[in-house]
Amino acid sequence: MKQTHTKTIFLHIALILAVIIICLPVILAFIISSQSETEVFSSPPKLTFSNNWAYNYTTAWNRVNLGRMMFNSAFIAIMVTIGKIVISLLAAFAFTHFEFKG
Repeated sequence: MKQTHTKTIFLHIALILAVIIICLPVILAFIISSQSETEVFSSPPKLTFSNNWAYNYTTAWNRVNLGRMMFNSAFIAIMVTIGKIVISLLAAFAFTHFEFKG
């Protein structure tokens, strides 16, 4: 019983470390996106959020037409979801109403 408890503790520690390693690049991307250009390229790099967050995101939104890109992504996602539901409904109908050999 004691060995199983120790195994679960080590397993949880390993899983927590894996989550931290996997999430670290995303967290760093958010931190860097809030900094000015001079802060991004400074040495040593700052690992704290900056006050330029709103300006950086507004500039990026306007410069590359991010609203249109998000609309396109949402439209494709919705259409793919509807298509999968329709195909699944047709397959469910076939499974419930037809006899298959096998």
